[in-house]
Amino acid sequence: MPRSRKSTTSNVSSNTNSLSYDSKTIIVVLLLLLAYPIGAVLMWMWMREWPLWLKCVITIPFVFGIIMSFFMIFVFLSIIHSTNFDPRERNHMYYYPSPSVIQTSPKATRAAPIRF
Repeated sequence: MPRSRKSTTSNVSSNTNSLSYDSKTIIVVLLLLLAYPIGAVLMWMWMREWPLWLKCVITIPFVFGIIMSFFMIFVFLSIIHSTNFDPRERNHMYYYPSPSVIQTSPKATRAAPIRF
C-alpha cells in the first residue's frame, strides 16, 4: 500500500510543477530574443507543435554562426602559422620605412613678418 501512495504523490507533484504550453512559448520566445542559443535548444525540446520549417529557419543562423566561427579560427591560425609569427618578437606590429623612402625637406626659411 505505501508503494502506490508514493507513486501517486510523485505523479501529482510532477503534474503541478510542469509548465503550461503558453508559459513555455513565452519563455522560448524571450530566450530566442535575449539568449539565442538557449532559446534554440528549448525551442527544439518544448515546441513540438511548431512546424518543422519554422524551427529550421530559426536554427539556421545559430548553426551558420558556429560554422563561421570555426572557419574564422582556422583562417586566423593558418595566417599566423604561415607568416612565421613569433609572439616573443615585439617589433612585428610596427612598420619602419627604409631610409630611401623617407624624403627630407630642405631647410625651412623664415617667412617675413606681416606689418600693418
